[in-house]
Amino acid sequence: MMKINSKLAITGLMLSTLSGLPTMSFADNHSKTPSRPLQLEAVNLHQPIPGVYSAGQLTQSDLTKLKHSDVKLIINLRPTSEANTYDESSFSNAIGIEYLNIPIASAADINFANADKLQQALEQAKGDVVVHCASGNRVGALFALNAFKQGKTIEQSVAFGKTAGLTRLEPVVKQVLQDSNK
Repeated sequence: MMKINSKLAITGLMLSTLSGLPTMSFADNHSKTPSRPLQLEAVNLHQPIPGVYSAGQLTQSDLTKLKHSDVKLIINLRPTSEANTYDESSFSNAIGIEYLNIPIASAADINFANADKLQQALEQAKGDVVVHCASGNRVGALFALNAFKQGKTIEQSVAFGKTAGLTRLEPVVKQVLQDSNK
């Protein structure tokens, strides 16, 4: 069986999702079959690409449900300075789900360096992934930046970001993308 390069698989998925073409397998380390829909309390739960979910803040109940799913990695974009009612990292690790924090504290953190960190984590994941912040807005912003890096127009990138939760940060994303074109 031929192995699929994770970076190429994710790029192909994002580009095919944006263009309306059929999607290809995420990568050998992700689910081969379509992931079961997640039933979580988190707001703005989306699945912008197979095997990758975006959402607002996860509850302890959500994490317990994820223990019995294909999700192997939680990526939290909230900085530690944002209040949370539980220690998400410890709780995730205790139930066997890997946890990564990429803190996006302000509009200044919506940049290609952080989008690259997210992309790298998605490429290295050994199963399905949930990427979240408080509302999903920051998740969508970084997804939009990565779509742009993969050759999509500003409009296409923003549209893809919206499928992952982009809302109020749309003007920031557009500015970052326009500035990168100069």
